[in-house]
Amino acid sequence: MVKLRRRFLGTVLVAALVDVGAPIQPWNALTAAAESEGAGISAAPAASMVSPAVAALLRLARSQADAGHGEQAAATLERALRIEPRNPWLWHRLAVLRLQQGYWDRAAELAKKSSVLARDHRRLLTGNLEVIQAARARISRSNVE
Repeated sequence: MVKLRRRFLGTVLVAALVDVGAPIQPWNALTAAAESEGAGISAAPAASMVSPAVAALLRLARSQADAGHGEQAAATLERALRIEPRNPWLWHRLAVLRLQQGYWDRAAELAKKSSVLARDHRRLLTGNLEVIQAARARISRSNVE
C-alpha cells in the first residue's frame, strides 16, 4: 500500500506567503518547514482514501514540483483531478502550486473549489483560507506597483 505524507502547509503557509515581500518557496521547502514546525494541514487523504492511480500521480506531481517543473506538476495534478474530481485535497494541492507559480487569481479560485468540496474538514478549510488570503495579498501588492 502506498503511504502518502499527511502533513502540509498549515500556519507556515501564512508565514511564508502572506508576507508579500517574501519570495515564494518551492513546494518541498514549504512542506518541510510545515512538518518541522508541526503545522499539520494534510497534503492528501490517507492512502486508503485515494485510488492507487491518484496516489501515484500525487507522488509524481511532488517529485516534479521538487525538481522545479511546476507546469508538469500542475498537469499531473489536473490528471489526478480527472480521476477524482470531487477530491478537495487535490484541488488544494493544485491551488498551493498555482500560488507558488504566481497565478494568484487561479490559486484563489482553486482554493475556493476545494473549500466547497471540503465541507466540514476544518484543517483543510483553514489551509484553503490561507491560500486565498495569500493570493489576495499578492494581488493587492501587484496592483499597487
